[in-house]
Amino acid sequence: MAAAIARTSFGAHPARVLLFVTLAFGVAGIGVFAACDVEPRHRIEPAPVPVLDASAALFTLRWTVDSVSLPSECEARNAAATQITVTTPRNEVFSVSQVDCRAFSASIVLAAGSYEADAVLIDGLGTVVSQSAHVNRFTVVGNDEALRIVDLEPLPAY
Repeated sequence: MAAAIARTSFGAHPARVLLFVTLAFGVAGIGVFAACDVEPRHRIEPAPVPVLDASAALFTLRWTVDSVSLPSECEARNAAATQITVTTPRNEVFSVSQVDCRAFSASIVLAAGSYEADAVLIDGLGTVVSQSAHVNRFTVVGNDEALRIVDLEPLPAY
């Protein structure tokens, strides 16, 4: 119908011409928007909030890098992340987590029980760039939190 209005009354009635132009651009605009894909390639979802049941507990590890908590120390050591490995008393790996080095803290949900942990700094390729800091055995019970603090020292220069 818009084409018929344009053909028969182009000079006769300016309102019809305006309607035609508006409809034409509106339809073209819809076509452009339909052709554009605005979805990101990888959807980034927020981290889920841990839901603790009565038997779950938290292990929170805080760290310093060479005795300070400055993001510049992570960058100076080429440390992209802190890798935390939690093990059971039988030396079975319970959890391995990697957290941005500059966070200087991480909490891991654990079942009630006894654990040990080790933490190291790693670079973007996963290469260890610090000495390992060991967390001696600790026990958590339901709705409990075990807080430990370690210092991650650089590897010795050779």
